[in-house]
Amino acid sequence: MGNQRHLPAGLNFGTSNGTIWGVPTVLQTTATTYTVWANNSGGSTSATINITINDEAPGPFEYIPENNIWTNNSYVNIGPSFINITTGNGSSWQINQLDPTKLAVFVGDVVYINGPKPAMCNCQFGPLTALNTSNGTSWQVLFTHDNGERMSFLVGDVIYFDALGNNGTELWAYNTSNNTGWMVSDINNFSHSNPGEYLSVLVGDTIYFSADDGSTGVELWAHNTTNGTTWQVADIWSGTDSGLTPPSIYTNKPLAHLIGDTVYFAANDGNDGTELWAHNTSNLTTWQVADISPYSSNPGSASSIHIGDTIYFNADDYTRGNELWAHNASNHTTWLVSDINPANYNQAKHSYPGVYMPFMLTGEAFYFSADGNYGTGVELYAHNTSNHSTWLVADIFQDYSYSSRNSSLPGDNMAVLIGDTLYFDARDDTTGLSQLWAHDTSNRTTWKVHDASAQGGSMSAFSARLVMVLGDTLYFRANLDTAYGVEMWAHDTSNQSTWLVSDQNPVHSFPGYAGTQFYHNGTMYFSTLTSAGHKLWAHSPLSINHQTNTGGAVTSWAINGSLPSGVSFNTQTGVLSGTPTELWPQTTYMVWANNSGGSSVAYLNITVVDQLPTIAYSASNLLLTNNTASTDLPLVPTLTGAGEITSWAINASLPAGLTFETSNGTIWGTPTELWNTTAYVVWANNSGGSSVAYLNITVIDQLPTSLTYTPENVTMVRDEVSTDLPLVPTLTGPGEITSWAINGSLPSGLSFGTTNGTIWGVPLVNMTTTTYTVWANNTGGSLSTTINITVLEPAVVLDYNPENMTLIRGVQMATLFPSVSGGNASSWAISPDLPAGLNFSDGVISGTPTVNMTLSMFTVWANTSGGATSHTVNITILEPSGNLSYSPENITLTRGVAMSNLHPTYSGGVVENWSIHPALPDGLNFSNGIISGTATVNLTTSMYTVYANNSGGSAAATINITVLEPMVDLLYSPDNLTLMRGTTMSPLHPTVSGGNVSEWSLVGTLPNGLSFSNGVFSGTPLVNMTQTQYLVYANTTGGSATAWVNITVLEPAVNLSYDPYNLTLIRNETMDTLSPTVSGGNVGNWSITPTLPDGLTFVDGLISGTPEVNMTTTMFTVWANTSGGAASTTVNITVLEPVVDFIYNPNNLILTRNETMGPLRRCSVATPWPKPGAFPRRCPKA
Repeated sequence: MGNQRHLPAGLNFGTSNGTIWGVPTVLQTTATTYTVWANNSGGSTSATINITINDEAPGPFEYIPENNIWTNNSYVNIGPSFINITTGNGSSWQINQLDPTKLAVFVGDVVYINGPKPAMCNCQFGPLTALNTSNGTSWQVLFTHDNGERMSFLVGDVIYFDALGNNGTELWAYNTSNNTGWMVSDINNFSHSNPGEYLSVLVGDTIYFSADDGSTGVELWAHNTTNGTTWQVADIWSGTDSGLTPPSIYTNKPLAHLIGDTVYFAANDGNDGTELWAHNTSNLTTWQVADISPYSSNPGSASSIHIGDTIYFNADDYTRGNELWAHNASNHTTWLVSDINPANYNQAKHSYPGVYMPFMLTGEAFYFSADGNYGTGVELYAHNTSNHSTWLVADIFQDYSYSSRNSSLPGDNMAVLIGDTLYFDARDDTTGLSQLWAHDTSNRTTWKVHDASAQGGSMSAFSARLVMVLGDTLYFRANLDTAYGVEMWAHDTSNQSTWLVSDQNPVHSFPGYAGTQFYHNGTMYFSTLTSAGHKLWAHSPLSINHQTNTGGAVTSWAINGSLPSGVSFNTQTGVLSGTPTELWPQTTYMVWANNSGGSSVAYLNITVVDQLPTIAYSASNLLLTNNTASTDLPLVPTLTGAGEITSWAINASLPAGLTFETSNGTIWGTPTELWNTTAYVVWANNSGGSSVAYLNITVIDQLPTSLTYTPENVTMVRDEVSTDLPLVPTLTGPGEITSWAINGSLPSGLSFGTTNGTIWGVPLVNMTTTTYTVWANNTGGSLSTTINITVLEPAVVLDYNPENMTLIRGVQMATLFPSVSGGNASSWAISPDLPAGLNFSDGVISGTPTVNMTLSMFTVWANTSGGATSHTVNITILEPSGNLSYSPENITLTRGVAMSNLHPTYSGGVVENWSIHPALPDGLNFSNGIISGTATVNLTTSMYTVYANNSGGSAAATINITVLEPMVDLLYSPDNLTLMRGTTMSPLHPTVSGGNVSEWSLVGTLPNGLSFSNGVFSGTPLVNMTQTQYLVYANTTGGSATAWVNITVLEPAVNLSYDPYNLTLIRNETMDTLSPTVSGGNVGNWSITPTLPDGLTFVDGLISGTPEVNMTTTMFTVWANTSGGAASTTVNITVLEPVVDFIYNPNNLILTRNETMGPLRRCSVATPWPKPGAFPRRCPKA
């Protein structure tokens, strides 16, 4: 039997019986006809069969949530989620007394982990152990410890990992097929190379990793798993320093990304600090990609991510601070993506993107934490890699005062993506307790998922963190309830429920210790703290919705009704998205997922409600006065945002006279009754819900409009009756005062009437001005005013004897006392101030005057609070004589150089004026006995007399002054001269500053033809000279300046040619000697290139000889060299072969047909054919 076509894959045809059987593995949605023949020796008979293969219908799915209430004009996005639920028993159990493990590599149902840690082991993790997750058995497979603490890779059947063995921590391997393990390479002999501690990446069959060989530091290494070779890829920081050891600023492993065949990583070459580097694994080149900072930019110290051909990372350029950067591996550009926290006042600020929440990618955008500085703090940010925008996603812990740096620290303990929703921890208050938050990246909404603050709980997980997503459920380690401590919790994203998974320890179980967490076939594995220490445990969740399609692939989606305007349904994905622009009553929809095998259906309800504006009243505390119209009324609410309010409501009755308008929320009217402070709630309602505003209303009694005292400033004298008393208050306006009060005690002798507010009496004590507040009170409140009361001391009677005094400066005066009667002086004053040395205290003048003074009148006041009494005193102070000298008295200066100020030494009376004779030279100054300045002319030694004058006479002193010419500053540029014999040089002039040179001199003899005059070198050198050094002196009266000049005289280059310059020679024929034509300098040596052919010679420019070999036309370059340079020319030489001369003998042949002729020889049989060009003169006879 047979058929004419191949059956679809998975179906078989029995050629012995015509049976078709099997399970089709491909679709064939169109019926295909097959012909089957049944054959025997008598012939064939056939039949046809049509086969159609449809797909499985799509698996069940749902929309979460099923009931959707959307807000008008707000973006929405909801897609289908498939339902694929596996169930467990909800139990937790310990795994074979195993310890925590950071390593977890699955090969089938067997996971390779670290086993129990030996008691005396100086290690963190136990030996390499295998755990069969299907039957719970475990066994040790290798003696090494701390396996995979830094890196691990499964390549085929072999696990490659770092491990602690007998030779220290090195690279090891274990073959899971033949159960053999071995040390791959002992990179750091009998010590620790710690492979993968800072970098590890698998490229094809080669592992690239960081390692320390003990001599070149931590550098980039590689191991080829195919041929078993291990080598150092690059010693980036040459020597013993480490190129791959990051500074302490790194919060994670340094940046490491593979793009194509190139590994990008952070490294330090010892010159540019830690920057972005790359290694091409194909051409084995290593280079610095970008030097972002003059110090260390530390790329990726917080976080980095590889999107397409671009790496995004944080870096610090020391100008704008630590910000978001990027590098494009295709066009090799590096740029600042966003300066989130701009510098101010030229001081760099840092946003530190990714320090708390690492870069989390969904779609075209990635999300991360960043510091926006004051007013924002560390919050959630995002960057869109398509439109290159960066924005603040949510300011969760807001600072409305813009005065501090409230920070929510998003992702400090956890950050994970489930679908298009980002779940993370954040804090929104000053308690420091972080809670579980979420952000839907499709509609950009942010909300608090679970608030554990009432239980004192938070997402804080201390050090290690356990985060595992199983289907639509998030498992995490947290302390959400202090009654349980740090345990494993779970949150179902489909129904928004949060629960404690298991309370493993009455204090803390710290699940996930040491990074132990992995999942296999419905079971979670993690470490937990028991009474025996941290152990490996397992948990079987009650259910896991894997949200995968259990049926055939969906080919199209359909929905049964029209959607609200602005919302569309994607028939390829089943996603509803858009911005609704109309209100929509609750409508039930059916959505079908279709393929050739059928359909699966899900239901959802959609309601579009109106936008809800916020409301507020401008006066949230409304204080009204009874029977009085208020400027706050009518009180109209302020609406902010879109949406139309359809009704208003208030929670309680208003005071009589006030009205609440239910059509617009306005409160108006005039109150007619007193009303204690009452809190009101106002609702503004529409289909979207209710906005609420709060206000307090109080109605108080009327008060008089004013309260005054006349006068309000009362000044009295102690023990005297004041005409201002009694002082009676004046009230204006309606309102009856029921009581009076004053804020302090009046001075002794005065009284205050609490029934009428009157002040009366005679003061018995002094009092400085004191402000009193008086209150007039009634049931509506209080009216107040202030009055100032002062009680003064009576004035005194004052006299001095004598009234005229003549004093000598420096001589103590006789103390002058005042004569006082009457009141008690509270203070004394004198004007103007007494001269220096004299004192004034309590009216007494005393002391020793230290300054002269002509006759001056002084007025003395004796003051009391009741007034001031004055008296005058006349004082004259005479000046004593003095002594004057200068040190030094002989001064030698330099013209143009500022002198040190020369101060006089003076004792005696104060100098009234100074003079000097004769006048000082130009540039020097004389002021108050001080000689200073910069002399501008020379001066031979001259004597000057200085006078210090005062009213007592003059003191004199002499000084001698000499002004010298300054030394010059001398240089030549250039100071190295290279001249050419016979060529006139450009004159070399000196550069002179400072003084004027009076004489020039030169040490050394110039070559013939050159001269030196007034510092200038000039002339035409007539002889050659090797470099010779000359010393030049420029002399002034102030000294000599020197400069060095180096002179070299070279031989001029020659002019060179050959005639002819094209030579055609015959091999073995002597050529005519070819001589050069030379003019100019004398040739020092000759050279030619390339080498002449055999037989020709080159000596002193002459070409001669007999060529011995043929040569095609070849160009030769001849150089004639002098100390001044080289001249060259070319000669073309061709060597030809001599003409060939040969004969045949005999040259007439008579032959017979069919008879073999004898050889016709060129020469005799014994004579071979000569070598080319060496023919015989004749041919010998045959």
